[in-house]
Amino acid sequence: MKRIPFTYSRLFALTVLLGLCLLLFLMIQMRLVERQLAGLALGYFSDNARTSIQNVQENIGRLARDGASIPDSALVDEMLFLLESSHAGYVLVLPGHNRAELIEGESGVRVSMTEEGEGKVSYGISEVGGTGAASGGLDVEELKELTSTMRANLMLVLPAADTTPVIDLMRTPEGKRFVMLHVRSTAGSEPVTVCLLFLPEKFLNRLVAPIPMQMTAALLQQDRVIAVSAGAGKAFRELAGNDMRGVNLVDLLEKVGPAGELDHVETVTEEMNSGLRVIFISQGMGLLKGLLTTPLFLSSVGGFVVVLVALVLAISRYLTRHRRYYRPEVKVDADFVRKLIRQGEGMHVEFKSTLRQNLLSGKRDKSMEIAVLKGMCAFMNTSGGTMIVGVGDSGEVLGLEPDEFQSEDHALRHLGNVFNECVGPRHFNCVSLHACKLDGKQLLVALCRQSTYPVFIRYQSTEHFYVRQGPSNRSLSIGEFWEISDKFKR
Repeated sequence: MKRIPFTYSRLFALTVLLGLCLLLFLMIQMRLVERQLAGLALGYFSDNARTSIQNVQENIGRLARDGASIPDSALVDEMLFLLESSHAGYVLVLPGHNRAELIEGESGVRVSMTEEGEGKVSYGISEVGGTGAASGGLDVEELKELTSTMRANLMLVLPAADTTPVIDLMRTPEGKRFVMLHVRSTAGSEPVTVCLLFLPEKFLNRLVAPIPMQMTAALLQQDRVIAVSAGAGKAFRELAGNDMRGVNLVDLLEKVGPAGELDHVETVTEEMNSGLRVIFISQGMGLLKGLLTTPLFLSSVGGFVVVLVALVLAISRYLTRHRRYYRPEVKVDADFVRKLIRQGEGMHVEFKSTLRQNLLSGKRDKSMEIAVLKGMCAFMNTSGGTMIVGVGDSGEVLGLEPDEFQSEDHALRHLGNVFNECVGPRHFNCVSLHACKLDGKQLLVALCRQSTYPVFIRYQSTEHFYVRQGPSNRSLSIGEFWEISDKFKR
């Protein structure tokens, strides 16, 4: 097993990889958190929007109830207050059957209309100070026409009884659309009608203005979106084009973003008679985008990645140096050994006839054990290899019978003890010992991987350093060892 050398380029690549993994993890987690928080925020701000609409409706209802008793000098102040509190484009009051008062919010132009009988109508124009709310930019003649048209429509539409202020949609002959909030009260001596007019986009923008996140308000009629707030204006225009009927709600949800799904839609208010519906659409909270633009968060992530890289490298080095035993990637069986025998001895394979028995003298010989250990140390100091004990140099299978071991476990323990005695237990993590039967004869197989430390063998009171050169083992002098010692530096 060849050791991969440490380089700064690999450290940089590892850092980038960990950073990307961390960013991906944050994106997934932020999406999950955003979905949960967006749902909670959607309900919370929808309740606030309902309260805001109810407050406007209460102000309209109050003015309608008290309008008959309010003198003309104070009526203008009440109308201006209603414009300012609601940010409407126009306010229209019908104090009786023969009068109509309209104030435009943007310019503050007041139109007073009086029906004098026999079809005669007189108009009075004055300026009372505007609130700056966008109203559509109508000139004086158009304001007169709007006052007359609205008066006629409201007299026909509203019943002559107290009702809850309702939301409706009005289209002018010129094609302009307005959202109306109107009510009639008969509490006084004469019926009083109050109506607020909004441009649809301005009405929706008013609802989402206090919301500090991506949330869109939409106005629907018969399940067709006919207006949206500024947050989704571009997407709406791309879908609608010149189609005045509006766009399909599902198409808009797909366009506004990943959070724009049916479970991220909340109905704020709905009018059964007119079919108008105001909804909120959550487009997410932008948590990840906000974090990625925060220097403190970026520096924290960078520090975390550096610490993580250092920790991974430290653990990797520790495991490389101190793991207790070597787990080979191959299965040591008869087929594996037979294949190595057919290959013959070479750079990564060596055969030994016996472990401790000298076949020439017929006696146990310590030099036999040292010969086996020399080959194992040479493999560990070079590029790894396999030592097979019980096979002759020419490849004939001899077995361990000459060594007279009681069992295969006895043979494995003996080789392990000899290794610890002459080489040292520190390097035993580079060796994997196995017993294998081939052609009915017992063999010992030692798989050796390349060591990250120099491996010396001690015998005759001297330490020796061996490397593998082809099919043989070579002992290096001190000078030769010094030349190759850089490969072991960490």
